[in-house]
Amino acid sequence: MRDTRSKILFRPVDEFERLRGTNLAWFGLDELTYTQEEAWLRLEGRLRDPKAKRLCGFAAWTPKGYDWVYRRFIAKPVKGYEAIVAAPSENRYLLQQIPDYYDRLKDSYDERFYQQEVMGLYLNLDSALVYASFGRNENLADLSLDPAWPLLWALDFNVDPMSSLVVQVVRGEVRVLDEIVLRHSTTAEACEKFLQRFPKSPAGIVVYGDASGTSDTPPERQTTT
Repeated sequence: MRDTRSKILFRPVDEFERLRGTNLAWFGLDELTYTQEEAWLRLEGRLRDPKAKRLCGFAAWTPKGYDWVYRRFIAKPVKGYEAIVAAPSENRYLLQQIPDYYDRLKDSYDERFYQQEVMGLYLNLDSALVYASFGRNENLADLSLDPAWPLLWALDFNVDPMSSLVVQVVRGEVRVLDEIVLRHSTTAEACEKFLQRFPKSPAGIVVYGDASGTSDTPPERQTTT
């Protein structure tokens, strides 16, 4: 830039350690969710040009699940950070040229991909299909044991890890109270851990085992209690 005698450098960020060694007044990144967090941190650490009137880093992105960008800019913003969330309808220039642009995308994308890529919502697109309806804002809550309803304990009898969920069904609503995951464990140890967390259940306990309970397990691998 001849009028300001400044330079604009274009650099790839795949090998972020190569970003060291420069003194920057500002930097900008596109598609931040496809960039490693270390690249952002390296660039942020280079904002130290003594001639700069203002030091600033900025980026643009489309949501890509609950990644580091979500944690750093949306969920718990770092001090000094600010996120501007724009809706598709704000892109007046594009809509003036192609009024049905977003309608075309809706016809091409499946609903969840459309919600992420077009509407800018944070979703778990990489999660298993069984969790497709899960939403953090709708399905996370602080729960405690309701003594009027029985505890339902669902177990997966793996040795490593042995996993189980403690659930209550209250007036048709399934409430997951806890998860117990034990490495290199036995059924007896799982029972001990369960009783530590839930020593009392006034309405009783119902235990659900997985389908492997009927398998022909060799005697040397069986665990009895």
